[in-house]
Amino acid sequence: MIKYSHIILAIWIFAAAVSSGLGESFNDRPTEAEMDELVTLGTESGHGVYERCYATQYSTNLAYYVSPPSFIGMNGWYLSTSVMQALDDKVKALVPYCVDMNTVYDGTANIAMLTVPGVWAELGIGDYVNQFTGTPAIGTNPPTYGDYPWRTYAESLQERYQVLNALKVFRAYRKESVNGSDMHTFGMIWRTDLEGQYWSNTVSGIEVQTYEPYYAANVLGLDNGYEYSIDTNYVQTSTAYRYFYHKMNYEEWQTLMTWEWFVHNFWLDGPPPYTPTPEGYISPTNLSDLGVGGWWAVTKAPYTSAGGPVLAWYWRYQMVCNYATWRFEKSFDNQSLANTVSLYLKPTLPTLATDQVGGESWMMPRQWVSTYEGRFQELSGMSTNLFFRVSETHFATNGNTISVEFGSDEFPAMQAEGTLPSFPDAPTEGAGPYDNTGSIGTIKGSYVELGDYFFLKDWQFNYCTVEY
Repeated sequence: MIKYSHIILAIWIFAAAVSSGLGESFNDRPTEAEMDELVTLGTESGHGVYERCYATQYSTNLAYYVSPPSFIGMNGWYLSTSVMQALDDKVKALVPYCVDMNTVYDGTANIAMLTVPGVWAELGIGDYVNQFTGTPAIGTNPPTYGDYPWRTYAESLQERYQVLNALKVFRAYRKESVNGSDMHTFGMIWRTDLEGQYWSNTVSGIEVQTYEPYYAANVLGLDNGYEYSIDTNYVQTSTAYRYFYHKMNYEEWQTLMTWEWFVHNFWLDGPPPYTPTPEGYISPTNLSDLGVGGWWAVTKAPYTSAGGPVLAWYWRYQMVCNYATWRFEKSFDNQSLANTVSLYLKPTLPTLATDQVGGESWMMPRQWVSTYEGRFQELSGMSTNLFFRVSETHFATNGNTISVEFGSDEFPAMQAEGTLPSFPDAPTEGAGPYDNTGSIGTIKGSYVELGDYFFLKDWQFNYCTVEY
């Protein structure tokens, strides 16, 4: 609990009781109303600093980003120059932990933290840069800044109060990212169209045409050649690879990728049938420190032989899908202050490499076309590269802890239908094997990197709450 106390204005009480020769001249001495204002402002500012330091607690072991001051106690405190120095140091230290609420709204490109120069300039504090007023302008004497004269003026305390009044909303950080499940590729993955094989019957001489890898042909409903490879009446002809391929269309490629997603994440050369396994692009749901969301990117690069026509396509793809439960501490048991909280996320899609090629072979498209899709409920309706507020309907509160289950509450297991990020539109082919004019890669999805969030605590303070 915050201890209530008042400033002991000993020097002014003493000055009021002694002769004018020992104190200020009568005209310069603070009036009773001025002294009351000083007491009020000093008390408010002292406790206002304490409350706001208290709000920077970040763990249960009473750890603070800005430690509470030591000059407040049970029996009051003196408004001395040393106390003013400590007060100012704490006020300035608190500023960068507070959020500039002018930058907080759905669709903002950046949520900014307050800065001392920014606050000083906006509120007209002191020198408008980083110093409070020491002595206000009196007659022809200009004001001084950053010093601590023996007399404290109401104007000086008003500035401290104004700054503290502006410090209301603090940024807090995630307690943990747990119960995560991760599937991703490491960079762009190659997948060629299916290569053809010839098998000849040693009795009849009939030649048949098959494709490999066997499992891919099997998934696509093509003759996979396995039965011929184990039949002693068939041999692979000496011209086994004559540069013929099954060029997958985009629907077939999606079928194969979907099968791999839920079944296997590696090329299988063994015999069919290929039954589902709990492997594939699946990871245990016990990972930590993960971002959330998912996306696919796909493009096509040509395969040629000796400068000839495009015989097949290299399908190049990259993808990510992460589940996670993010947890935040709304407050701590020892904090007596109330607050409300909000969570803002910035979904993104990656920037991928491109080629500008003419007259030589190429691997990457001329451009990428991005399509946003908030696959997870928590990201639905959010545009990319902008911050949006997460609906509180996605918050689960347990005591002081708020949890947001990204994806995992929608799809209990990674194998479940629906977990696969939606495929983008079909990529386009280039003009030829040595000219990628017209080649367009496609990417679709929505993803929040681990650090692309703002968790805000709007505190209901007791002191310095009225605009002065």
